[in-house]
Amino acid sequence: MASMNKNSTIHTIKSAIKDRSLAWMLGGIIIAALICSIWIGVLIHPSDITVYSRYSAFGQAHFYKEHWQYFFLFVAFFWVVAVLHAGIMIKFAALNRKRTSGVVFWYTLAVFAVGLMYVLNVISLGQAA
Repeated sequence: MASMNKNSTIHTIKSAIKDRSLAWMLGGIIIAALICSIWIGVLIHPSDITVYSRYSAFGQAHFYKEHWQYFFLFVAFFWVVAVLHAGIMIKFAALNRKRTSGVVFWYTLAVFAVGLMYVLNVISLGQAA
């Protein structure tokens, strides 16, 4: 039973590689995640200053602070989003839902853009402190 599952997975990956449009979209996600990771990675530098990590507004405004290593979670965020959305795209392509796979691609780029704007704002708050 396990070998059928393994063969099915291998067949799905091979068919995803053969589909040029899907391969280009997957490559685009990987390149976008790489660019975002490098951009954020270059901006991270060791510091004794704590940076703003979370904001909560339940009737009041509160900033929570963490050490500079917190920014590495943002790099991990981009790769987690890339891997999960690539898996979703491959699954939709296997179900012959190529248009839905394209929608997930554009949604992934939008998530990267919003995430990058958020990270850059948090980093600028940490540097201003």
